[in-house]
Amino acid sequence: MRTEDEPVVTTPAAATEQPRLRGQMGVLEIALTVMAFASPLTTAWGYLPFVIIFAGIGAPLAFLIAMALLLVFSVGFVKMSRSIPNPGAFYAFITAGLSRPMGLAGSFLATVAYLLILSGVTAFFGIVSSALISDLSGGISVPWYVLTLGLIALVAVFGYVGIEVSAKTLSFFLIIEVLLVAAFDFAVVVKGGPDGGRSLEPWSWGAVTHGNMALGVMFAIVMFMGFEATAIFREEARDPDKTIPRATYLSVAFIGLFNGITVWLLIVASGLGASVGLAESDPAGMFPAAYGAYLGIFLKDVTTALVLTSVFASALATHNIFSRYTYNLGVDGALPHRLGAVHKTQGSPYMASIAASFVTAVLIAVVAISGTDPGVFYGRAAGVGSMCIMVLMFFTMVAVVVHFKRNVSGDAGSRWSTLVAPTIAGLGLLAIIALALANANAFMGSTTGLSIMFIAGIVALFVLGLVVALRIKATKPEVYARLGRR
Repeated sequence: MRTEDEPVVTTPAAATEQPRLRGQMGVLEIALTVMAFASPLTTAWGYLPFVIIFAGIGAPLAFLIAMALLLVFSVGFVKMSRSIPNPGAFYAFITAGLSRPMGLAGSFLATVAYLLILSGVTAFFGIVSSALISDLSGGISVPWYVLTLGLIALVAVFGYVGIEVSAKTLSFFLIIEVLLVAAFDFAVVVKGGPDGGRSLEPWSWGAVTHGNMALGVMFAIVMFMGFEATAIFREEARDPDKTIPRATYLSVAFIGLFNGITVWLLIVASGLGASVGLAESDPAGMFPAAYGAYLGIFLKDVTTALVLTSVFASALATHNIFSRYTYNLGVDGALPHRLGAVHKTQGSPYMASIAASFVTAVLIAVVAISGTDPGVFYGRAAGVGSMCIMVLMFFTMVAVVVHFKRNVSGDAGSRWSTLVAPTIAGLGLLAIIALALANANAFMGSTTGLSIMFIAGIVALFVLGLVVALRIKATKPEVYARLGRR
């Protein structure tokens, strides 16, 4: 059903004959691919302490609350993925529910969000690997940006070939990460905390009052980023109407439960009374210190080195998502049509992948030449990118409600999946966005002035998408008709 007052335009044959991406990814492959984005080892090593800082010993509950909210979000998201059989994800869903201009604006936000996150992750790799080389070699210094550009080149190779090679690689590294973190969890369960106990207090309702649970949930939600990209692999999935929903629910449940259990055991290992203080005084060293105490210094050092493979997996997963948004915009004509090309033998969006690698390298070069601290850049890029994605998730829930309210053709489904769940998720996300804006300095790792600039930039980017869409409508109606492939 049409959602806009617009002329009916026939889609050109070139668009309908566009080659499709190819792949036979199953539930587990898609789930592992998007879960690699969240990088369990990197999350445990560098981010769980921040949830403890804000939620106190109630950090495990923060992950449960975040998981519950995102599972409710997934109900509407999955319903929409079946109704709109398009690999555009946020772009396609917002287009179908709200309008082509809103959809294109959303796609601009998504593309820039994943570019920022990808650039930040690769910069983090450069920082960690440079420090590791210096430690192991006795002082040899390799500039962080050289190592970062090397990672971008490696990721580009994987992005060029078919998705199944990337999926198998990501699955392998993710399994290693899970085993390494699970080894710590098991050791703490067996040995107990400093007093020999395994307190369940962090799971109790009373733990909610130990910190600022709302801020804890806000930071916990960031650890789930990437799960929503399951729909972007629709063309490369085997039986997508079954595969995408199962992979989405599996991803959310695994990330929530695994991180919730790990942060609980990190609190137990550090001591309930000391855990918040340790997180505040040395967030980067909290998990490694506990890991070494329970599994030995040698295994801790080996695992520290393997953090690099964890970051590589996260960078590759992010690159795959970023390049597929670019590919979809190329197919629809919002970006140069060449970006929508599919490799004849690999079945990959190879031109979009090359463009994604090039743009990422350029951004890293700008950061390096400008003398910006890569650690500061990494934190801010992650914060701004995550903010963009949360905004897109909110608009997606609004689009689900509007789409199925207008759709009276029999595909509306139950009120739970088309109205109640999306409304609950949308309100929850709106509250999280408001909280993030109220605490923008902490969330984006910036000063008040910079936070205002970042937020203004997000708004300006969205407005730019609206303006570009309206311009396309006025000058290229045949391209406008293809936006979101409605």
